[in-house]
Amino acid sequence: MNIWTALIVCGALVIGGVVVTGWANGLGNVNEHTALNDIWLTTRTKIALFTDARVMGREINVESTQGLVRIQGNVSSDETKKTAENIAKGIDGVKSVQNDLQVARLFNREEIKDRLAAVKLLDQTAPCPDQSN
Repeated sequence: MNIWTALIVCGALVIGGVVVTGWANGLGNVNEHTALNDIWLTTRTKIALFTDARVMGREINVESTQGLVRIQGNVSSDETKKTAENIAKGIDGVKSVQNDLQVARLFNREEIKDRLAAVKLLDQTAPCPDQSN
């Protein structure tokens, strides 16, 4: 995903949040205001995680309930898990963060290419079975 696509997605989320905020404030219902606040926290947290290069938050799901933000999904290291939690805690309005992220080792493309090359090399050095029967 390139930077322009990321900016367009973030802009759309912000504009959508502003529209929903204006609509809910016009209704004046306390319960809807709380729900709107949760939607706003979720959106802001997703944007912050998505745009941070240390986290690459596309693999992280975010839910909010009355100021409690729950993050879940897979990350590549304990450091990334802690960084994601700190980013979520830094969002205005977040009362607490429930970090349900799982550390899962992700293979990078170079590692996969190296393994495929090794398998191909092994296949070339093995003698071919006799197919004359």
